[in-house]
Amino acid sequence: MKRWLLLLIALATPRAFALSSHTYVSAAGDDVNPCSRAQPCRTFAMAINLTASNGTITPIDDASYGSLTITKPVTIDAGGHAVTMTALSGSVITINTPGADDLVALRGLSFDGFGAAASGIHVYAVGQLVVEHCTIQNVNGHGIDFGSTTNPSHLLVGDSTIANNLDASGTSSGVYQVAPFGNVALERVRVVNNGIGVQVRAGTLSIRDSTLVGNVQTNVKLIAAGVARIDIDNTLIAGSAAGTGVFSQGIAASVYVSNSTVTGNNQGLATLIGTINSFGNNRVFGNNSDGAFTTKLSPE
Repeated sequence: MKRWLLLLIALATPRAFALSSHTYVSAAGDDVNPCSRAQPCRTFAMAINLTASNGTITPIDDASYGSLTITKPVTIDAGGHAVTMTALSGSVITINTPGADDLVALRGLSFDGFGAAASGIHVYAVGQLVVEHCTIQNVNGHGIDFGSTTNPSHLLVGDSTIANNLDASGTSSGVYQVAPFGNVALERVRVVNNGIGVQVRAGTLSIRDSTLVGNVQTNVKLIAAGVARIDIDNTLIAGSAAGTGVFSQGIAASVYVSNSTVTGNNQGLATLIGTINSFGNNRVFGNNSDGAFTTKLSPE
C-alpha cells in the first residue's frame, strides 16, 4: 500500500527540468514540456522559468503568447515569426532585474494592450534593455515606462514603432523616461498618435533619425525638477495639431536640437524656464505659432 502511495505522489508531482541556455515556445506547445526545440512550451511565462540567466527564448511559429514578468537577464527573439504579446490589465511585459550588468533584449515582438493594459513595457530595474524591431501599441498608459532604479540604467530602442497609446487624460507617453540614472536612446523609431510622444522627467534621452508625429499633447516633452536633457538629431517633429512640437520646463532642463524639422504643430517650440537650444541647422515652419529657440549654438 505504501509503495502504491509513493507511486501516486510521484506521478502527481510536476517534472523538474534543468535550466537551459536556449528554450522554445510554440502555439502547439504545452507548459508541461521541458521547453526544448522538440518539446516546446506554450507560454513565455513557463519558458522563462526553465531558461538560464543570459539565455534565449525563441518562438518557433506565429502566435500570441500573453504577458510576462522578467526577473533575470534574458533575450526573447521572435526569429522572423509574427509574435504578439498581450495583456488586458497591468503591463504586457514587466522587467525587474536590478544587476548593473543585466541585459534584457526584446527583438521582433508586437505588444498590444487592447486599450486596457497600463503599459507595454514597464521597467522597475535593469542594467540594459534593448528593444529592436518591435511594435508597442494600444495601451491605456505609457508604451515604455522606464523607471529603472539601477545605477546606471540604459535603454536602447531601435527600428521600432510606438503608437496609439492613449489614456483619458491625454498624459500617456510613447516613451516615459523617469529613471534618475537612466540613459535612453531612440534610433530610427516612429512615435505616432500617443498622448505625448516622448516625455522625460529625469536623466537623459537622445532621439536620432526618428519620426514623432501626431502625438496629441506634445511630441517631445521635458519637464524636470533636477538636471535632465534631451538631444534630438535628424528627426521629424510634426502634426501635434492642438499641441506642441518641443516643450522644455525646469531650471536645469535642456533640449538640444540639430538638423531636425518642427512643423505642423499648434506651437512649434515652447519653454517654461527650461531651454531649447539649436545648432543652427534646423527648420521650424508651418506651425500655428513657431516659437523660438532659446539659444543658437555654434556647431563644432
